[in-house]
Amino acid sequence: MLILANRRAEDEDEEDAGNIMRVTALKNLSPDIRIILQLLQHHNKVLTSVTSVTLLVDLRTCDVYSDTHTRFPLLQLPCLIRF
Repeated sequence: MLILANRRAEDEDEEDAGNIMRVTALKNLSPDIRIILQLLQHHNKVLTSVTSVTLLVDLRTCDVYSDTHTRFPLLQLPCLIRF
């Protein structure tokens, strides 16, 4: 399951919190499902561990990427020098 963030959201923290709750609902429904989650703000990744402890949902099996994690590696690709 791939959950993408809305980059045009007015409140990025609220968008991230909503997507984390969606992941929590999916994990409650099917604990073995693989989920890839995109967050807009890197600091909201902490919410996944807090949610995991509070709601007793194992979110450690989710792959969580923030927008900066995906943007900067893509920007450096043209700069790589190959020998």
